[in-house]
Amino acid sequence: MKTINIYILLLILVINSKAIAQYSVLYNFNSTDLTCQPTGSLTLSNNVLYGLTVSGVGTTADDIFKINTDGTGYADIYDFKDTIGIDPLGLTISGNVLYGITAGNENADSIGFIYKINTDGTGYKVLFKFTGTDTIGSVPQSSLILFNDTLYGTTGWGGRYDYGTVFKINTDGTGYVDLHDFNFTNGANPYQNPLSLSGNKLYGMTYRGGANSMGCIYKINTDGMGYKDIHDFTENSPWPVGALTISNNVLYGSLWLGGSEGDGSFFKIDTDGTAYTTLYAFNGTNGQYCLGTPAFLYNTLFGMTYAGGLNQRGIIFSILPDGSDFSDLLDFNWMSVPLGSGPVGQLIMSDTVLYGMTLGGGGSDQGVIFKYVPVNTAIYESLSENYVYPNPTSGILHIDVQNLVKTEIFNMEGNHVGSYYGSVVDISSIPVGMYIMYIYNTDGLINREKIILSK
Repeated sequence: MKTINIYILLLILVINSKAIAQYSVLYNFNSTDLTCQPTGSLTLSNNVLYGLTVSGVGTTADDIFKINTDGTGYADIYDFKDTIGIDPLGLTISGNVLYGITAGNENADSIGFIYKINTDGTGYKVLFKFTGTDTIGSVPQSSLILFNDTLYGTTGWGGRYDYGTVFKINTDGTGYVDLHDFNFTNGANPYQNPLSLSGNKLYGMTYRGGANSMGCIYKINTDGMGYKDIHDFTENSPWPVGALTISNNVLYGSLWLGGSEGDGSFFKIDTDGTAYTTLYAFNGTNGQYCLGTPAFLYNTLFGMTYAGGLNQRGIIFSILPDGSDFSDLLDFNWMSVPLGSGPVGQLIMSDTVLYGMTLGGGGSDQGVIFKYVPVNTAIYESLSENYVYPNPTSGILHIDVQNLVKTEIFNMEGNHVGSYYGSVVDISSIPVGMYIMYIYNTDGLINREKIILSK
């Protein structure tokens, strides 16, 4: 009993500890390595993060870099000065190949291009150059998405009406197709709004145009058919940012401005365009200028704001899909604690760890790469019925759930311990301690329970 009480006390301490204990800086950008500032979002493959920087101090080059998820092995793998590309935005990975775009080219023979490069920095090749003609857009400003051997993306300008396009192209650079030309009435200028894919449908947002001239949410089939403006933003909800996150036929997204306080908001809408709902409105104190593309983990959405919060330098937040249990998990701060300030891009997820970047702060006030393990969130506050017994246990657990599919166990650091199938689960082989069990039946995730293993 004494051992169990100690573990319960430790659980309380973990749940009420400061979020900073879950946050760590992996890398400080600095003028020595000439690689500041970060831009876009990180891309992950096999415990290696890939990203982009623009024009560091003392150099005119934009760069591609890589770093291991434990913070070791930072390396600049390619300098765009070799190809005179400018303003790289976003990377997409397939195997050992990275695909990306630039918004411009100092040679002035194109207005942005698509390129590929191997993850070791070799094999750089320009796949396609945008020219701004009626059938080819210009100034791509969003990362590409990959489906099979086809890349899909958008341009901010160009096309038949000069309001941007949706396009596809094969990964070898052939087969470029202009799938859709925005004409302002049906949307305009998808500015830094990457596409999202579900089945054979692409979903995206535009910065301008639509019925209210304030941008829209749209969908289009991957073959270019079936374009539809499914929601028009209003003057109270301007400037959609990032990509939409799709889960169970619901789209989740962010607005840089708008909301009841004008400081940005977080919304959801069904994929058919119905049931638009503002889940949360920022007011400066609780965050300001919401960044796009929330990450889905533990049936919880995680996101960031560029500014606002306790130190007015941005926050990491969590919120449940119904808009409840909003939590300010971390306040960025560039002064007394070198956490970084002004996050950029989106959070990306690997297993149960989130990674991101900031534009400022850190040891040299030139931005950081960070990781965050979401332990102190609403996932520990929304535990309801008890389906598991005995608990505490010496090793054998019984799961009393109809139509049980599986259970997943995570430790208190958020690391995945194991997947289990069947109504009797043997965890005697894992270390003594506290865990979170996720219980799934044929309806999906139905509960999360704290498990105490004592021997």
